[in-house]
Amino acid sequence: MPGLNHYFRLHQAIERIRKEAIAEYWEKENKDDIIAALTPRQMNYLMIIHKRGPCTLQEIMGLTGLSASASSTAVDKLVKLGILHRETDETNRRFIRVSVTAELLGHLEKIDHLFREKVRFALQSCGAEDISALEQASGRILTSMGTAKQ
Repeated sequence: MPGLNHYFRLHQAIERIRKEAIAEYWEKENKDDIIAALTPRQMNYLMIIHKRGPCTLQEIMGLTGLSASASSTAVDKLVKLGILHRETDETNRRFIRVSVTAELLGHLEKIDHLFREKVRFALQSCGAEDISALEQASGRILTSMGTAKQ
């Protein structure tokens, strides 16, 4: 499909801004016991899990790009730290979902707020028409991908 270079560059730029927001927040808040126990990479994984909502290990693998063993190890470490918790389905005990604990939720919401501020700042030179066109095109793309509400 022609003309996707700008889309991929935009995606990379937004991903870089997200990682910068996580690293910046971690630098400021790593005196907090729960944050000090995490690396910026772990914070990145937690943001992904938080945005997705409770998810299975298989979904975590797909979202993070980690292998099965790396995903399992990462989740185990975060569960032991009390940052993630496992929820077992009562009807199928083999079906386990992982979610972020309430203690970490406030931190992740602050990171998300910082990320959104940074994106707004990056887009401030764009006019209202450009932002509207970007929003409309993004909505159509998300709808065609079946991810409009995620």
